[in-house]
Amino acid sequence: FRTAKHGLSAFKRIEGAPIVLNISIGDVSFSKRSIKSFYSDKSIQANVIDIEELITNKLMLGRDKDKVDVCIVLIDSYESADYEELKRHLVKKGIKNSFSTEIKRLSNLLDTKNFRDIWKGFIGRDFSKDEKLKLKNIIIHLIKRIT
Repeated sequence: FRTAKHGLSAFKRIEGAPIVLNISIGDVSFSKRSIKSFYSDKSIQANVIDIEELITNKLMLGRDKDKVDVCIVLIDSYESADYEELKRHLVKKGIKNSFSTEIKRLSNLLDTKNFRDIWKGFIGRDFSKDEKLKLKNIIIHLIKRIT
């Protein structure tokens, strides 16, 4: 673990797959979820940050790996997020305009070599054209939903 702005953070590759653990200290919303162990068939109940809070916190931190995390969450979980809740959360924190600016920057960043290098370093493979197209469409819809 290492100390980060949001709490504690850890990263490890297991069989080539990136495993990220973030422990947030502060006022975050979470849900109790069943988490299946990577190493066995057992699962545990744990408080897990809500998708909406995760997207907001990661995007606003602005670190390279957080941008990749936001992309992964959007690609994998876009349909399951509550965007009215995200909008309320952004308004409550007074960061709706900053969030919109950051998500637009992220969309522009997808076209850069720098982003592709960050993605490859973090994920271990190239950022595909299909992922880029899907993500750009998601970002367009996300901007429409929160504005």
